[in-house]
Amino acid sequence: MLGFQVDELIARPIHATLRHAHASGTKDCPILRTLREGKPQRITNTTFRRKDRSACPVDFTCTPLQRGRQIIGAVVTFTDITERKRAEEAILRHAAELERANRQLRENERYKDEFLSVISHELRTPINLIMGFSEMMDDEVIGPLNAQQHDYMRKILDGSDSILLLVNDLLDVATMQAGKFELHPVPVHYEEVVNKVLTALKPLASQKCLSLAAEMHPPIVIEIDGPRIVHALNNIVSNAIKFTPEGGSVRVNVYRHDHELVTEVSDSGIGISEEDMSKLFTRFRQLDMSTTRTAGGTGLGLSIAKALVEAHGGTISAMSPGTGKGSVFSFTLPIEERASTSPERQEDESLMGADG
Repeated sequence: MLGFQVDELIARPIHATLRHAHASGTKDCPILRTLREGKPQRITNTTFRRKDRSACPVDFTCTPLQRGRQIIGAVVTFTDITERKRAEEAILRHAAELERANRQLRENERYKDEFLSVISHELRTPINLIMGFSEMMDDEVIGPLNAQQHDYMRKILDGSDSILLLVNDLLDVATMQAGKFELHPVPVHYEEVVNKVLTALKPLASQKCLSLAAEMHPPIVIEIDGPRIVHALNNIVSNAIKFTPEGGSVRVNVYRHDHELVTEVSDSGIGISEEDMSKLFTRFRQLDMSTTRTAGGTGLGLSIAKALVEAHGGTISAMSPGTGKGSVFSFTLPIEERASTSPERQEDESLMGADG
């Protein structure tokens, strides 16, 4: 292993032959310690010198050789670990390269989030200008419009609304990634949250002749950031409407389970394949681009809903029997006992406490 011939080894002191890190001839030498104490020794990851003075990484063990109680020598077993060391060094190099790549990815992610934040803020001003002046023109503030001009103005406003929704989604994503996302929970009648979403999306469902309904039992007051949960539920329901063919149905079912409020959104839509389930809540990820071109969307809605629900301490999930068989999206929100008290009574109790 070290390049010596047999006659070069016989009758030669082992330390002179091996010249290993522990072979100083002192009490620290594991071989001498084995001969002296009669205890096995195992040394890992040390270095011997070959005859040509090159390094030879080894592991070795020393086992005492006894006759009765007398130690008459030792059996020393050496293992050349050169290949293992090379593999370990390659792994370390690879790990360092991965760390450099990860740092670069994190830096790129930061630049992307900063860009999303800046561009979202900057887009809001011109969009608001377009919407403001368009509404003034549609309201005939600067003069009368004919029917065709009113129709064009409504199309401009509808398009501006869509752009503003997208900008707000981008801004939400940037805010969440930057860690500046905050909740402002207050007691809310959850039925009002559901009704607000369904009222806003009813025109969209009507365009496709969809049945849109909700069932809630029992009515409950829960402490949440109302606008945030409205946003999350709106994203889930609008997603169900977009991917449900004409004449289908979308249902919202709300019920209490133990200390959680469960909201289920079921549809008779195109369904989700098993392999696509893991992609559902990924930002900017659409499952089927051909469907996306027809139904629209950026792939942000479900990822934002997931972040909003989880920020409240809840969970979100989805299930589907398969493609073409509809799907069910469900999220939970924790219920605190005080949430069962009405907002008005909580306010009275708060005032009473302040007066006291």
